[in-house]
Amino acid sequence: MALSCRFSVFILVLLGTTIGNSRACRFAELFQGHTIEGPHHGRDLLAFVEVNNTGKEEALANSDERLKATLASIDAYVKRASPINIADLVTPVGKYTNAAVFWNEATMVSKYLPGAIAYTIKSIPDLLEDARQAAITKWENDALMAHLDPTYVTIFQTLKSVINPTITGLALRLGFHDCGTYDPNAKTKGGANGSIRYEFDWPSNAGLQRFIWPSIWSAKQQLDKVLPSPVSYADLCSIAGAVGVYLTHGPLINVGYGRPDVDGPDPFQGVGSNTNQQRDYPIQQIINEWEFYGYDIETLVVLSGGHAIGFSASTNPQGTISANSRYFSSRYYKQVILGDAFFGSDRALADNPATLKIVQELAADNVLFYKKFTDAYKNLTWSGIDPSVKRLGL
Repeated sequence: MALSCRFSVFILVLLGTTIGNSRACRFAELFQGHTIEGPHHGRDLLAFVEVNNTGKEEALANSDERLKATLASIDAYVKRASPINIADLVTPVGKYTNAAVFWNEATMVSKYLPGAIAYTIKSIPDLLEDARQAAITKWENDALMAHLDPTYVTIFQTLKSVINPTITGLALRLGFHDCGTYDPNAKTKGGANGSIRYEFDWPSNAGLQRFIWPSIWSAKQQLDKVLPSPVSYADLCSIAGAVGVYLTHGPLINVGYGRPDVDGPDPFQGVGSNTNQQRDYPIQQIINEWEFYGYDIETLVVLSGGHAIGFSASTNPQGTISANSRYFSSRYYKQVILGDAFFGSDRALADNPATLKIVQELAADNVLFYKKFTDAYKNLTWSGIDPSVKRLGL
C-alpha cells in the first residue's frame, strides 16, 4: 500500500511537470528549429509531421521501433521490481509525437502500476493528440503567413506580441462581440465597427475593458507609428480574435483589414449577448435569435466552437471553459455530446436534431472544424460593413 501511494504521488507530480512544462508543450515549438532528446536521439521533429505519406509512415515506423524497445525495457525492469527504474521509463512517454503509440505504451505500463497511476497515464493521450495536431497546424500556419499581405502580418504580429496566452479566450470574445451587434433588419445595422469600446458596461462585455483592452490600446499605439494610416479599432478587434485562435494552436485566419470605425455605441447587443450558463437555456430560442440576425444553424454551431478556448472564473474546478482550453480544437464538440460543455447555450446544441448532427460531424473531424470556423469567423468580421468599403489584405 505504501509503495502504491509512492507510485501515485510520483507519477502525478511527474506528469504535471513533464506535460505541463517542456516536453509535450515543445511540440508547439516544432518549426522554430527545436529538437527533442531521449528516444528520438535529437532528430528534428519535422520528420514526424511530414506532409507526404512516406514521411508519416517512416516516422510512425520509427516510433514503433522505439516503442518495442521501451516496452522490453519496462518489462525487464518490472521483473526486477524496481519502482525508481519504472518511473524513469515512464518519463519519456511525454515525448512521443503520436498519441496512439503513447496509448499502447500506457496500456502496457498500466498492467504493472497501481490503478490510480494507470488512470492518470491514460488521461494524457488527448493532450498528446492536441500537441501533435498543433505541430501540424503550426507548419500550415507558417506556410500561409509567408503569403499574406505585409500590412496584415504587421497588425497580426503586433497583436500577437501584446496578447498574453492567458487571455486568448477574451481576445476571441472581443472579436465576436464587436461583430455580434449586427442586425440586418435595422436602419443602423451595427456589426464589426469598433463600437465595442463604447459598450464595456454591457453585461455581455464584462471583463473585456479590464483584461483585453489594454493590449488592444498598446497595439494601436505601436501600429499607428509604423503604418501609413491609423489602424481602426474595428480591425484590431476582428484580428485580435484571429490571434486568440492562433495562440491556442488553431488555424491562421486572415480576416483582412479596412473596416471603418464608428464614434459611438451600437443600439443593440445582437447575438453576442445570448451566451447563458443556465442548463435550461432552450435551443430553439438560440436558433431563433441567430436566424433573426441573419445567421443559419450551421453558423451558430460552428461559431459556438469558439468556446473551445478561454478561462472563466466560475464553478468549473479548472477555471476553464473546455477540457483543454489551451488548444483550439473540435474536442469542444465531444464535450457537447457528452453533456460536459460549460455554457447552457453550448449544452443546448445537443438538444436539437439539426444542431446535434452538425456537432457530431465537427466532433469527428478537426480539419473540417478548422475550415468551417475560418470561413464563418471571416464572414462575421465583415458583418454590417458597407459593400463599398474595400476589403484589404484578402
